[in-house]
Amino acid sequence: MENYEKTWFDFWREFCTLEDGTINLDQIQKELHDYKFLIDNVPIVYSHICGLGYPNYPAQTIINEADSKYEKYFITVHKKDILDNIDEEMSAKEIIEFIKEYFS
Repeated sequence: MENYEKTWFDFWREFCTLEDGTINLDQIQKELHDYKFLIDNVPIVYSHICGLGYPNYPAQTIINEADSKYEKYFITVHKKDILDNIDEEMSAKEIIEFIKEYFS
């Protein structure tokens, strides 16, 4: 059985057929309408979050890209904040203690 056939039998058939097993065209139209909404909007969100605009990326790809983007952002923010708060006269021990307290 092809993947699309398995998906039909395992998921869509229950939603898209009547009790007698015939196709429920109205329900299929509703499902396709909702799917079109996702196809139109998911790439916008992916692009905004992590610069990816294709709607069929696996979830883990989006998560990895978003995590990478957020990590770079937070490193930049924390680095600037830490450097802005370190006094030139602080000893290395004081700087290490400040950083430990900063992240606790």
